Amino acid sequence: TTMATIKEKLKVKLSRKQKEALKVCLDNKHTAIWYGGGAGWGKTYLWVIRLWLMCVTYAGVRYAIVRDTLKNAKATTVKSLEKFYQDYNIDEKYRWKLNEQKSIIKFRNGSEIVLLEGCYYPSDPLYNRFGSLELTGAFIEESAECPVEGIEYIQTRVWRQMNEEYWILWKVLETFNPNPGHVYERYYMWKHKDGEQAIFIPALVSENPFIGEQY
Repeated sequence: TTMATIKEKLKVKLSRKQKEALKVCLDNKHTAIWYGGGAGWGKTYLWVIRLWLMCVTYAGVRYAIVRDTLKNAKATTVKSLEKFYQDYNIDEKYRWKLNEQKSIIKFRNGSEIVLLEGCYYPSDPLYNRFGSLELTGAFIEESAECPVEGIEYIQTRVWRQMNEEYWILWKVLETFNPNPGHVYERYYMWKHKDGEQAIFIPALVSENPFIGEQY
């Protein structure tokens, strides 16, 4: 089953900005992507759809979902994936199975999504806990809550799992709301180490045609 076939069958309802972001996720140029800028844009929902598409299309790939804590990752990212399954009535054979103890989402074709904590550990200041990871790509949710050192370490662990076999460009996706920390310097001020391969796709709440009135 190809990704195009799956997308056609799903008929996923996306805004213009979401379509733009998904297109960048699948291109052969950008390796660092940030999407967002305000609440109410379903940033997590869009990214889990993208990770799911990659995992069901390519057997044996491995992606990471990074959040400040595993508790928050399970409460937000994993819940968004469950909502996606319900919204589009995803067939059971294309669903994941979460190993709570190992914090790994396993698909039937051998693909995996690993949940990781990006917070700072005084006992692991150099993030050596990520040293043995072999990833196809990564999604860092609310990256402003994670130290930049951990994010940059994760970037060294991608392009290591089935990328060459499938010709998948390594990509690190980040979401965050406006913040004066490292996200401001790396994306707003265009000082990301990936240079022209980094892209910032702003998405304001006023641009979302599907937003609820409460926003």
